[in-house]
Amino acid sequence: MKSRLSFLSTIFAILLMSGCTTEEVKNSVNEDVAKIKEATENTEESIAETTDKVESEINNAEDEVNELKTDSEETLENTEDTLVESAESLDEAITESAESTEDAVNEAEESFNTTDEATISQEVVTEEVETHTENPVPEKETVHFGFRSYTLDNTAGLDSIAHYLKNNEMSKATVSGYSDITGEPEFNIFLSQKRADFVKDYLVSLGVNESQVESKGFGATNFIADNDSAEGREQNRRVEVEIVSE
Repeated sequence: MKSRLSFLSTIFAILLMSGCTTEEVKNSVNEDVAKIKEATENTEESIAETTDKVESEINNAEDEVNELKTDSEETLENTEDTLVESAESLDEAITESAESTEDAVNEAEESFNTTDEATISQEVVTEEVETHTENPVPEKETVHFGFRSYTLDNTAGLDSIAHYLKNNEMSKATVSGYSDITGEPEFNIFLSQKRADFVKDYLVSLGVNESQVESKGFGATNFIADNDSAEGREQNRRVEVEIVSE
């Protein structure tokens, strides 16, 4: 502003020196002042317009920043929600997988136990079959005695009975003693009992449990041959040993 006034003062002095009247100089100065004022107003308007434009741009920029901030916050919230949902889904999947794995393990254990029990049962059955095959039940064994005798010289036929009873402790045997028709009935009962007891004692001496053997004398009964001949009476003087139960 000072430079403009200095400029006007210089113009005013030049005009006076050039012979212009005061009125002409005044008019000329007023015109210059008007021009300067107009230029100033235009400058102010331009500055105002520029300021408004800048402020508008700043406001727009702030709006854009706020929009971006809002969008970012919404995106962040959505991301957090997605992460929470993903975490929950992962937990559910892990839980379901663990439960499925546990169920599979339990089923496998049950299957293994069932298979193991079946295998054991099969082994037991196989063992029993093999045992019975290797150690079949002996047939009834009959041993014969001499006249009025209750001892034996040949006991070979009783060994298989003893062997079976020792290997099958749940099995039992009956030992039945008999006599021929010779002699008094009371004596024949006594003699047949002695014969049965002799056989029982022999089995026990081989390792058979005494509780597995029952001995009884029946006297002159249950003949298997006639008593009219010596051969027939010899057949009737006997002890029969038979496996009766398991």
